[in-house]
Amino acid sequence: MGRQAAVLIACFDPQSRQTLVQWLGEHSLEPIPFATVGELRELLKQRSVVLVLCEAQLSDGNFRDVLEAVARRGRRIPVVVTSPKSETQEYLAAMQAGAFDFLPYPIQLRDLEWVVGNALHRSMAAAS
Repeated sequence: MGRQAAVLIACFDPQSRQTLVQWLGEHSLEPIPFATVGELRELLKQRSVVLVLCEAQLSDGNFRDVLEAVARRGRRIPVVVTSPKSETQEYLAAMQAGAFDFLPYPIQLRDLEWVVGNALHRSMAAAS
């Protein structure tokens, strides 16, 4: 049996992280945690990734750095930004920087299903 599709996640809110890990696992996706942009870069070199879910702020950077790291890999991997702030300005900043979408905390299952489903569809279409 082959590897599950990898989804990189940086989510520091325990409840939202549990929601993500459980939901992704139930949908035959492999959640792989990362905490820094440096760690993300290494994971992108090692694994074939179909989606990145990341915090707006990481200890060594932010979502813009994540988007840049993903873009350097040469594949169009959707990046969904998560944040405890549901402010319009944060959403717009993420979208203008090239994020696929934005999910505020607490992450709602119906929103997660919609966003991840659309992102995976885009990821698979770009791979073919």
